[in-house]
Amino acid sequence: MRKFYKSKYGFALAEMVLVIAIIVILAAVMIINVRTYISAAQSRSNRAESVRASAITNIGQCESRMATLGFEATGSITVVTPSPAGGAPSTT
Repeated sequence: MRKFYKSKYGFALAEMVLVIAIIVILAAVMIINVRTYISAAQSRSNRAESVRASAITNIGQCESRMATLGFEATGSITVVTPSPAGGAPSTT
């Protein structure tokens, strides 16, 4: 049987091919995982944007409904407490 030639310096061609093959396999797995994570992140971002847009729409609908009922958006909150004697409620 013939013995393989061992170089005193550097690496043999078979060793280099093996290392490159391992690097390529690891890179392929990494690329697939990164694409999956990016897709999931975009999906979550789209859902969050949808929720935000619907919340803004709901606020706009509430404001327009309040305007049709005669309320004004003053930026302050009025607390109405019932009076104990059954009279008119007081506001604070």
